[in-house]
Amino acid sequence: MQSPKPQPYDTIIIGGGHNGLVCATYLAKAGQSVLLLERRHIVGGCTVTEEVIPGYRVSSIAHAVGLLRPEIIRDLDLVRHGLDIYVSDPGLLMLYGPEDGVLFWGDPAQTFMAPQIGEQEQAEYARFQATVAQIAAVLEPTLLRPAGSALELSNHFAAAGLAHRYEQVIHGSISEFLAEFELSERTKLTILPLALIMMWGGPDSPGTLFNYCRLATAQATGIPGAWGFVRGGMGALATALSSAAQAVGVEIRTGVEVEQILVLDGKAAGVIVQGHSEPILARTIVSNADPKRTLLQLVDPTHLSEAFRQHVAAIQMHGAGMKILCALDDLPVFRAAPAAAAPILARAGAISLVTSIAGIEQAWQDAQAGRASQSPLIELTIPSATDSTLAPPGKHVMSMHIQWTPYELKEGSWDELGEVYADRVLAQLADYMPNLPEILLARKVLTPLSLEREYALTQGQWEHGDTISGQLYAARPLPGWAGGQTPLPGLSLCGAGIHPGGPVSGIPGYNAAQRILAEADHAHTN
Repeated sequence: MQSPKPQPYDTIIIGGGHNGLVCATYLAKAGQSVLLLERRHIVGGCTVTEEVIPGYRVSSIAHAVGLLRPEIIRDLDLVRHGLDIYVSDPGLLMLYGPEDGVLFWGDPAQTFMAPQIGEQEQAEYARFQATVAQIAAVLEPTLLRPAGSALELSNHFAAAGLAHRYEQVIHGSISEFLAEFELSERTKLTILPLALIMMWGGPDSPGTLFNYCRLATAQATGIPGAWGFVRGGMGALATALSSAAQAVGVEIRTGVEVEQILVLDGKAAGVIVQGHSEPILARTIVSNADPKRTLLQLVDPTHLSEAFRQHVAAIQMHGAGMKILCALDDLPVFRAAPAAAAPILARAGAISLVTSIAGIEQAWQDAQAGRASQSPLIELTIPSATDSTLAPPGKHVMSMHIQWTPYELKEGSWDELGEVYADRVLAQLADYMPNLPEILLARKVLTPLSLEREYALTQGQWEHGDTISGQLYAARPLPGWAGGQTPLPGLSLCGAGIHPGGPVSGIPGYNAAQRILAEADHAHTN
């Protein structure tokens, strides 16, 4: 095949999720000509704000922000481009049963709805928090840089006087860690949902401790360890990133689906997009899609070895949850508190429903058996209680994450059972919020299958690959390819499938951009 005319772009980014936008902006700031192509009508990927019904807007997938790096916020001047992150106080409403709950404020003295824990347990909980903070302090500097080897990471733990924690953090479980502390089941129930959220694993599963400690590295709000919300929903983050990208010259096209990565003379040289016969050419192709979608679907099999393709196919990628997005005519009233307290309870940054450790274990076992749990782990938020831009005056939106809804069901399909299961979940929630049936105006159900179809998340996996010991640091997505490079010259990855993974941080996009720029500088000087 004769080589086409010279490339008009230095880099083409496939996918306009937040990592793709971050990568594109850093490359353009360094002087590259960059084209970003997004298959949907809007950029953002998992960071989008969309309508349930007209006038009722909610973050469709990711709904909170904590791991977005302050360096990225500063470098890309995202505040000037409209990014407004705020912390909700109270931060957490734990519902241990329909009539049993605790509201947690930033000031522990304000906590109400249940007796405070005793002094001895307070001391144990403080020791637990201090230990997690120590671990997070070791992990945090290893994120915004190339993935280190197991030895390097082990040395970081040793240098901090935590050599005994390395194996536990990388290979251990949250339940094993909690066993070190004399905490009541109630306190453990407050901790467990954070360790398990988005994880394909139960309390005893390896990787759940790493997940919990990684969340504690949050710095986006300016308060170490705190998580917050984006005013306007997560789509406002995408809007700020898009604005920053365009300000430095990134060309963004939406509604453009890449069908294939063009390979010329053994090198990625462009993309073929749906509905166009002529390819779009570039010196470098960077994919923000997950590793399986990129390497097994967008690249012709003849350009990668069969052994490598088998390794990619073996990447563990389990969708761990589904979403139910709701438009509400009023605020929910909680059975666990007087009706007058509803406006305060609704302001909680997260509302978590969890009744017992045995119930959590059963929900996880259901998922492993290919069943959607009869009593799932539920986390929800009512962002309109703190952000009036999301719904008409006096009206509200609610975003629910339902944990452990397996992509592959043993019986039936999500096409058949998605709405039926949503009915069951909302009926369960009505035990906690008795007025929910009468205030529910509309809902949108995003099953693992619809997450794959609508948002191009293979098997409904938000993080582009399970966060487990064999898929962390230098082994993410595969050993030898953690920096986003691939065996196909000219093709890189920049999404959550590479180090350090998700949730919303921008770090994979940042790390990929720095490597690409370093390689370009090296090539130029040689």
